[in-house]
Amino acid sequence: MIRKFSVLYVGQIDLDHVGRDGTPADQRRYPNERVVEAYRSMVDVARVMDDEGYYCLWTAEHHFQREGYEVLPNLILVGTYLAAVTRQLKFGCGFNILPMWHPIRLAEDYAVADILTGGRVIMGIGRGYHTREVESFGAPSSTRRRTSSSSRSSSSSCGRRSTRSSSRTAASTTRSRPP
Repeated sequence: MIRKFSVLYVGQIDLDHVGRDGTPADQRRYPNERVVEAYRSMVDVARVMDDEGYYCLWTAEHHFQREGYEVLPNLILVGTYLAAVTRQLKFGCGFNILPMWHPIRLAEDYAVADILTGGRVIMGIGRGYHTREVESFGAPSSTRRRTSSSSRSSSSSCGRRSTRSSSRTAASTTRSRPP
């Protein structure tokens, strides 16, 4: 029997002029005042899900989305905030886009979120697919795959002493939750 239910909330505003005769998505441009509506909706959704006993609210990281959907750029921060305004709901990061993060910084940020929320933020990673997102952060889309692979190998060495000669050192192993 299914006992845990989750929802994917991609972060969107109430869109204007949608449907067959509506404005095509790639031609929509909403100002910040409208984009922040997604954050208020997200808090409302999280509170209802928490009250109804849902297991997890999943979100997706995207940047520079002026079309009015997928407007959540920092899932770790979002999950940490939502954990503070709910009681038990978990927050899954549908993924953090690896080319935009240094692997040690990403691991450190998740460790802090894990401590602050009592383990209620779930880590998720991916390579990204929107060219404007990846290239805006300095990772050319032609090297996304290579960057993603090198991030995986770097993040998998976190907590172990690096044997490679490098100016970077791996993060020391720490327990992220109190005993």
